[in-house]
Amino acid sequence: MVYLINNDIEFIYERNVLYSRKLNLEQSLLSPSSRILKYLIENNGCVITQSTLFQIGWEDKLEYVTNNAFYQNISLLRKAFEILNQKNKLIINFPKKGYSLDKNVIIEIITAPSDSISIIETAETIETAEIAETAEKNIKGTKKIRLDFLILITILIISPFYFYKSAGSNNDLYSYDYCGKNEGVNFFCEKNSIINDNQFRNIIDKIKKSKSKYNYIYFRKNIHNEVGYSFLNCKSEFMIINLTPNNCISYYAIEK
Repeated sequence: MVYLINNDIEFIYERNVLYSRKLNLEQSLLSPSSRILKYLIENNGCVITQSTLFQIGWEDKLEYVTNNAFYQNISLLRKAFEILNQKNKLIINFPKKGYSLDKNVIIEIITAPSDSISIIETAETIETAEIAETAEKNIKGTKKIRLDFLILITILIISPFYFYKSAGSNNDLYSYDYCGKNEGVNFFCEKNSIINDNQFRNIIDKIKKSKSKYNYIYFRKNIHNEVGYSFLNCKSEFMIINLTPNNCISYYAIEK
C-alpha cells in the first residue's frame, strides 16, 4: 500500500519508508511508527487514543513497551516529515484525548511508488529475469537431472539478493560496531556513539525490570539532545543476511 501525502510525500508502508518526490529524499521509519502512521491515515479525521496507538504499534509485544518508547516513535515520525520539508506538524496531539492527523493534510492512495524510489527493486528484477532467461536456454534438450541441477543453481544465485534486501530495507543496524558485553547482554553502538559505564548499568536495569529475554542492545546517542540516548533491545543480532525476522523493543532516555 502506498499513500501520497500533501501531493509530495510517498508513504510506502510495506518498506517503512517516507519519500519526498520534490527533494528526491527518503526517510526510514521504525516498524511501530509505520503502523501508527498507517492507522492514523486510515482513520483520518478521528482522534485516536494513545492506548489504541500502543496496541497498533506494538501488537503482541505491548507488555514490554514504555511511554518513552511511544513518545520516541511519535517524535521520530514528526522529525522525518520535517526533514522532508513538511514544516507544519502533520500529527496533532489532543491532550488527554489522543492523536490525529492535521485536518488540512491531503491523503491519496496510489498504486505504486515513484520510479526513482523503485530503482533498486527494478534493477534486481531485471537481473533476476536475465538469470532465469539464461538458465532456460541452458537447460533445453538436457535430461531431467540436468534440469534439476540448473534450477537449484538459479535459486542459490537469486537467494542472496532477496535476503540482503530483507536485512537492509528498513535499517542499517547490521553496521553498528560491537562495543561490549554486560551480564550476558551484547551491546552494539552506532559509530561515534560512546557508551559509558553508567549507561551500561541503566540499560541493564531497564531490561531486567521489563523482564525482557532479548540479549542484544543497539545503542545510539541522541544527536538533538546531548544528554539523551536511545536503544533497541533485540531478540538477535542484525546481520547482512537474516534468515528470520528480528524482534526489537525501542527505548529513549534522558540523563539528568
